[in-house]
Amino acid sequence: MKIVTAFFDLGRSGYRNHSRSPESYVRAFLDGIAQIECEIVVFVNKAAKTTLESKLEEAETRARITLIDLELDDLPLVELKDQVVDVLSSSSMRFYSLRDTLLPLNKFFWLFWKVFLGRAFGKRDTIWGEITTELPKAPEYNHWDYLVLTWSKPWFLSQAFERELVSESSFVVWVDFGLGHSKSEFSQMVKGKR
Repeated sequence: MKIVTAFFDLGRSGYRNHSRSPESYVRAFLDGIAQIECEIVVFVNKAAKTTLESKLEEAETRARITLIDLELDDLPLVELKDQVVDVLSSSSMRFYSLRDTLLPLNKFFWLFWKVFLGRAFGKRDTIWGEITTELPKAPEYNHWDYLVLTWSKPWFLSQAFERELVSESSFVVWVDFGLGHSKSEFSQMVKGKR
């Protein structure tokens, strides 16, 4: 079996919520999937490669790891940046992002009447801009580059085949680079597995 993954430094250590440093991602990788006896292809940008290479030199891994240079601008979905930014900043996206920011009960009743009366008086199209919500916390609601990278997972798998990094007869799976987030239960579960 071969694993394909990607490690891009998108500046996540500076995210307002759900921040993680490049070093924490590398630690999770080294404690997790790098302990599986397999081949791993890692697509990596220059900003992340230095961190990864220095830690790989010091680490004991069971996986055979191949690093492939690739920049975010090389991903085909980067051309959608302006559209993604527009959607992320839209009032309707703020409304639908309530998954992370459920309204307190007292605001809910006020919001209900505001929406109800707005629809009754013909404000149907403008109501989304009047709904007050907190800014969403999850990175998929705030960072276009995070989305582009996430949406590119199938493309990375395709690239592994096109670049002949894996053969057509190989069993290949995508695994998130920092899977397990260095949780000891995960590390123990995968260590030495094939």
